[in-house]
Amino acid sequence: MSSDDAKEDSRSLALTPTCSIAIVMTIFVLVSLLVEESIRYLSNWLKKMKRKPMLAAVEKMKEGLMLLGFISLLLAVTSSSISNIWYTQTIFETSNLAPSPTTRFPRVQQPGYPS
Repeated sequence: MSSDDAKEDSRSLALTPTCSIAIVMTIFVLVSLLVEESIRYLSNWLKKMKRKPMLAAVEKMKEGLMLLGFISLLLAVTSSSISNIWYTQTIFETSNLAPSPTTRFPRVQQPGYPS
């Protein structure tokens, strides 16, 4: 499938029916609320059972999820600004950011595989 075929098959968000977008967003919100409530229920249960190490692990998990959510929100908001950053070709040629097409990497012999 070529990129032209993919462009023809895909539809703009402006052409997508509003009810479809509303249903998908509602499912996202309901799943996130379900996860949040289950974590809260687990935390309360662990407090009641006096399982402090497990409660600390759940709190760390909540912190990590909040950080992940914040980072994804930040990337979503700044994605257009990030995509406008451009570099000249000479930067890539003079730095080690990307290997040159003429670079040959040595073939690693895997045990048990014929060469």
